[in-house]
Amino acid sequence: DIPGFLLSAASELVNQLDKRSTQATETYLSKLASFFRSDVKIDGFQVEANLGVFKSTLDLSLKSNPKFRQQLFQQLQSRVDAVWRQVDLFISDLAATRGGKIAWIMDSLDRVIGQFNNTREVADSITVMFSQHADKLRFKGVSTIAVVHPWLAAATGAALRADSWKFLPSIRVRQKNGDADPNRLQILFDIALRRIPNLFDLIDQEKVRVLALASGGDLRGYFMLLRSAAVKAATKNKGLQAVDEAMIDAVLSEARNQLLPISSDVRTWLAKIYRNKDAALDVHADILELARLLNGKFVMNYRNGDDWYDVNPLLLEVISEAH
Repeated sequence: DIPGFLLSAASELVNQLDKRSTQATETYLSKLASFFRSDVKIDGFQVEANLGVFKSTLDLSLKSNPKFRQQLFQQLQSRVDAVWRQVDLFISDLAATRGGKIAWIMDSLDRVIGQFNNTREVADSITVMFSQHADKLRFKGVSTIAVVHPWLAAATGAALRADSWKFLPSIRVRQKNGDADPNRLQILFDIALRRIPNLFDLIDQEKVRVLALASGGDLRGYFMLLRSAAVKAATKNKGLQAVDEAMIDAVLSEARNQLLPISSDVRTWLAKIYRNKDAALDVHADILELARLLNGKFVMNYRNGDDWYDVNPLLLEVISEAH
C-alpha cells in the first residue's frame, strides 16, 4: 500500500544519498523518529535517540520481521497523508540542496509479484497505488521514474494517463509483419554504444543486430544477451577474443532455455498472440496469466499508435508447432 511503499522507498533513498545531503537526511530521520514516537506504537519497537541506530533498526525490522511490517502497515493505513507529508518534506529539502534537479528512480518494481495464494491481491494493490494514489508519487522539483509492470497501463486505463505518467514499452525492433525495423535497431545500437563505446570491436555489428532482434526490444534482455556474449568471449581460452557464431548460438540457446518448459495450453495461447498481435484474452481471469507472461518476458508489449503484443523472438521456434 502507499504509506508502506513511501516509507520503504524513502528509506532506501536515504541509503543512496552522498555526504552533500547529510542535513536533509538528518532532518528527515529526526522528523520520522518523532512521527514514530507520537503516532506509531508497535510491540517491542523502541525509537532510539541515535538517528543512525533508529534507521538501522527500522530497516532491519522492515526487511526481516513480518509481524513488525504487519503492525506498522496496519497503523499507517489511516495515516496516508501524514506519511506522505513526511516524505514530501524530505524530498523538497533534498531537491533544494541539488538546485531542484533530481530524478528519483524506483527500479525493479515490475518484479514485485504475489505468491500462488495472493497473486490477485498483490496485482490489485499495485494498480490501486499507481492509479488512486499516483499524486503521492510525484514531488515538486523531482522527476519520478518507476520501472513498473508492463500490464499496469492497461490495468489503470486513463487513471495514469491523466496524471501525465509516460510509459515506455519495449522498443519495436520488428514490425507487425515480422520485418526488422532498422530505425529502432539503430536506437538499440546507440544505447549500447553509449555504455560500451568499443562494442563493435568485440562483437561485430551484424551479431549485435542478431542479439538485438532476439531481445525483442526489451532493454534488460538486450543487455543480458550482450553481457552473456562478452563473458563467453572473455573466458574462452582464458583470453579476450572476438565473439563468433558459435558463441552467439550458445547465448541464444541458453536464454531460450531459461524460458522453458512451456505447457501446451500456454504454447497455444502464445501462438494466438503471435498470429493476431493482441492479448487474445478469452476470459477476465486470463489477465493475471497475461501479467505473468509479460513479467517473464514470454510476451512483449509494443506501441505503434495503439498497444499491441508479440511473442518473445526466442520462443518462435518453440511455438511453431502450435501456429
